[in-house]
Amino acid sequence: VLKSSALNDWFGLDAGLRAATLRRDGGDIYRYKVTPGVSRSLSGLARLSVNYDYMLDKAAAKKAPLEKRGYSMLLDGSLQGGRLSWSGSYKTSSMFEDRLVLTRAVEALDLKSRYLLRPAMHLELSSAIKHETRFRGAGQDLLIQKRYGAAIAWSPSQRYSLAFKLDSLQKGQRNRRDTYGSGTFTWTPRPALELTLDYGQQLVDGSAGLILHTRFDING
Repeated sequence: VLKSSALNDWFGLDAGLRAATLRRDGGDIYRYKVTPGVSRSLSGLARLSVNYDYMLDKAAAKKAPLEKRGYSMLLDGSLQGGRLSWSGSYKTSSMFEDRLVLTRAVEALDLKSRYLLRPAMHLELSSAIKHETRFRGAGQDLLIQKRYGAAIAWSPSQRYSLAFKLDSLQKGQRNRRDTYGSGTFTWTPRPALELTLDYGQQLVDGSAGLILHTRFDING
């Protein structure tokens, strides 16, 4: 990670550069990733972040390298003293095979909000739209996916919490829509022990099911 405090103070920004490199088998397998980005506060009400992503990936010696280029923007903030918080993100990326042939292009928009109804209860709303185009020779396939969600969570005490969520997913060329619900109950009888029961209509391999999780802190 590379940052310059002097430049950030001069321009009133928070800019940085993240880079990662992986090489194996004498350099026949590699991955290079570079992500420069900048963010800025907007009148103390919201924060805007913009990033550019570049990745060059060669997963096997006999495979052609894949090049990925993309941009992302995130805007998040809060109102009413933090009682209402929200965020919105937009991402776009393109994948190139052998650094020349365009194979896939993706655009995604994601919106989220959280509102504190009362000290122990909050409401969450979300929506996401994704457009993915896959190129095959002279043709192309377009996949559109839309997801909408609503959730409410209640924590009457430090020992109990309850949450319900409803999701609506629309995808495919025929605009098939699936609506399914889920719920979570968490019980903490003592600080070192936590039990969580999850229910969902698409919880296990797309089918309804129940899952019980147990967390025990041996140091507690």
